[in-house]
Amino acid sequence: MELREDGRCSRARSTASGGVKSALLGKEKRYAPDRAFDTLHVRLDLTVDLRARVLSGTCVTTVKAIKDGVRRLEFDAGGMRILGASSSGKRLAFKLEGERLAVTLPKALRAGVDAEVAVRYRIASPQRGFHFVSPGREAPDAPWQAWSQGQPEDAHYWFPCHDSPHEKATTEVVARVPRGWRAVSNGVLLSRKPAGSREVFHWRMNHPHSLYLVTLSVGRFAEVVEKWEDVPVVYYCEEGREEDARRGFSKTASALALFSKKFGVRYPYERYAQVAAAEFPGGMENTTCTTQTDACLVDREAALDTDLDLLVSHELAHQWFGDLVTCRDWSHAWLNEGFATYCEYVFTEHDKGKDAADREFDNNRRVYFDEDAHRYRRAIVCSTYKHPWVLFDRHLYEKGGWVLHMLRRELGEEAWWRSISHYLRRFRDQSVETGDLIAAIEASTGRNLRKFFDQWVYGTGYPSLQSRSSWDAAKSTARLRVKQTQGDPFELPLSVRFTGKDGHWVKDFHETLKDKEKEFSWRLPGEPAMVELDPEHSLLKKLDEKKPLGLWRAQLTGAASGLSRSQAAAALGKWGDSAAVKALASAARRDPFWGAAADAAAALGAVRTDSARKALEALLDSEHPKVRRAVVAALAGWTDSRSAKVLEPLSRRDPSIHVRGEALRGLGRAKDPAYLAELRAAVKRPSYWGVVSTAALQGLSLTRDPRVLPDLVRAAKPPTPYPQRAHALRALGTWHASDDSLVSVIAGGLGSRDERVQMTAIQVLGETGDPRAVPHLERIRDKSPDTRLKTYALEALGKIKGEDEPKK
Repeated sequence: MELREDGRCSRARSTASGGVKSALLGKEKRYAPDRAFDTLHVRLDLTVDLRARVLSGTCVTTVKAIKDGVRRLEFDAGGMRILGASSSGKRLAFKLEGERLAVTLPKALRAGVDAEVAVRYRIASPQRGFHFVSPGREAPDAPWQAWSQGQPEDAHYWFPCHDSPHEKATTEVVARVPRGWRAVSNGVLLSRKPAGSREVFHWRMNHPHSLYLVTLSVGRFAEVVEKWEDVPVVYYCEEGREEDARRGFSKTASALALFSKKFGVRYPYERYAQVAAAEFPGGMENTTCTTQTDACLVDREAALDTDLDLLVSHELAHQWFGDLVTCRDWSHAWLNEGFATYCEYVFTEHDKGKDAADREFDNNRRVYFDEDAHRYRRAIVCSTYKHPWVLFDRHLYEKGGWVLHMLRRELGEEAWWRSISHYLRRFRDQSVETGDLIAAIEASTGRNLRKFFDQWVYGTGYPSLQSRSSWDAAKSTARLRVKQTQGDPFELPLSVRFTGKDGHWVKDFHETLKDKEKEFSWRLPGEPAMVELDPEHSLLKKLDEKKPLGLWRAQLTGAASGLSRSQAAAALGKWGDSAAVKALASAARRDPFWGAAADAAAALGAVRTDSARKALEALLDSEHPKVRRAVVAALAGWTDSRSAKVLEPLSRRDPSIHVRGEALRGLGRAKDPAYLAELRAAVKRPSYWGVVSTAALQGLSLTRDPRVLPDLVRAAKPPTPYPQRAHALRALGTWHASDDSLVSVIAGGLGSRDERVQMTAIQVLGETGDPRAVPHLERIRDKSPDTRLKTYALEALGKIKGEDEPKK
């Protein structure tokens, strides 16, 4: 899912507070549960009552005994009332204790013998596993919908099952819904028939898949059908949003083609669908039928500079990595999420170019480093966690993706993709652990990469490097001294590129760094104009480069990589002289990659001189909206009336909603009361995903004018839509010290039916550090059945208390 174990070889202690790390990770190891039987098939026959918020029906499970003497069958079952159990039409004794349902067969099964058990049940107002969406006081414009969410261990909150990722079975879903509504599930639609006031949809999934991937979505959905080769590619959305769905999901067929070719395994199922669901927090890779946030419905105005291609490609990649081949237990979940995250890079490189892919992955690097520094440090493969949701973090997604990026470089293109193809074919329809990937690589290439995995997957942390380059003219020799500043040294492949003046020659060298500090030297044809360490950006690292200004200037305009040019822009921004301003202004105007141009504009903003400001004002006519947004953000850093006067027209008239939003935040930073009316008016302006109105709320908060507090408090309560409400809650978190009542206002979000609002409120309460938030958070920790909310509450309490949380 996208919002995107063995603890051996521990390299370093966490730099985060003990309270947060202990609260989330704990000390007790967890393993995949034992099984007395293998689940072969699950058939759900359900009635969905959206107005009563009730799900009821029968779960028929076909099992095969793993050992002799199996008579008592135990299933996970939570939040439901069990109405009866039977087998072959005969009633069976059953007992529900906590979240374990025990059904007793008439006689014991021998190993390898099948049995079929039917359980009738009813769920009213479910709090996990299945979610009802409806209009009401909190969200008067919400559609009528219902959807399931099984990951990581919530499937048993909407049907009884062995709720562990290594349990795979074929499935059927028969759903009875009101006439005119549509029920969508895994696999192929066998039939759609009227039945009185209802319609009955019968779906069947003929390939075994993990039970957390079983899905059901219900709504007044329109169906948009496209094709990739002979595979139907289907989008479901609220009626009237069909064109928005086509825009948001437009790259699906292209990604299907690319992944099928790259992975060496053609898309393995009969169809691929995506459901745009209201109140859904991200994307979920249910087999053949992904549930997506309705933010994927991109309107024409937003499409100028908004897409969700990363999310679309991530969830599609899961059909191979996570669905076809699934982690055995959550300690190895990086085999699902790390691969899907890396496939974002693979698709972006294909679709938008290497510069765009490098930029996205550099952002991934930064967010992983931030978690490592401020939250906790752990190994990617980690079996100690309070709830499985804990592991769905930046180590799992972003670091996991980076490890695969480095592995691709280590193996080389042909061997890498051959290994991936073998891994998928060898473990098709099975569950895996990290050792299986290691073995698949060795079987395909002869390479034993256990040392690599020990360092990057089972170990913790990353290398922090300092480098200093110099030139010895007498010996025509370049020298590069590299120092590892973290604790124990990593063993690293280092690539160094030297480029002559005007690009007349290029020399690449490849070395290995094992020591804490080492100097390398190479003879060159002449003095280099550019020196780049890791020029292809294929090593996960922090890097502090010491080199002369001339080398940075040459890199700004001459480097092949857009990310290298961005790094040069940041360095020149720190230098800040008139020549640097001129070079940055030129790069912001002329760089062929928008990301490097935007970073040059940001570097101008860091210079903080009048000449830099004039250069930025001249760049306001930049054609690319993302560059223009960076220019606006840089100008907003001056926080005065001159900037506000320049930005105010853009806040109303720029074609890009994101540029308008950035300008509104700039008006707030100016702290000029003259713009309060404009900001308040902008709060009411409609736009995709509330981009403009949320920016206006942020702008109001940035004024730090006490007169805006009523606006923020009002926006933090119903019936404000989710995006705006979440931003208002975050804004109030920055005001809590000035008003004693605000903690209770923020805590009001905990009572929302929308899990996204609840998660935001919990996070904000934790960030306040206010002891008055503790009772609210403890109530979630102790009483909520939602383990994701419990996880958020544990972390928030750890931040406030700054001490080890007691085990719960």
